[in-house]
Amino acid sequence: MLTEIPYIKQTVETVVGDGNAGSSSSSEVEFKEAGVVMNVTPTIQEGGVIEVKIEQKLSNVVDFFESIPVLDTRAISTVMLVQDQHTVVLGGLQQRSILEDDTGVPLLMDIPLVGRLFRSDGDAKQKRQLLIIFITPRVLDSGQAAALAHQLDYEYPRPCGSRA
Repeated sequence: MLTEIPYIKQTVETVVGDGNAGSSSSSEVEFKEAGVVMNVTPTIQEGGVIEVKIEQKLSNVVDFFESIPVLDTRAISTVMLVQDQHTVVLGGLQQRSILEDDTGVPLLMDIPLVGRLFRSDGDAKQKRQLLIIFITPRVLDSGQAAALAHQLDYEYPRPCGSRA
């Protein structure tokens, strides 16, 4: 599950030449993706063996630097060989974070002892996890692949205007 975090990218261009100087600026909205991602890439080898490459990534916004989101990202990748129709079990990623927030009346909230009357403290705990993954690769002949593609098209129709 991915979340796109928008931010504004500003570009300033300065031109100097022939005694003239000028500058122009432009702004555009860009996005950073945060969330849980898992990519699986199978490759069929000889003898019914399948090479499976698995990449997992977990990221979230931890701060902003000049309105640009700063992401904390954890990633792991694995390559394994699996026999056709055998199951592999993998552990996953786990992330815990504690967010502390102090809000209140400026200046008054910073006074020792009395400042507690003018502020509120907030703590939030967040836990995200992608834990156990079961993978059972299967090698299909062309007839089985066509039947499966037809079944998936029926169960999960594509939106109008999209291509395969």
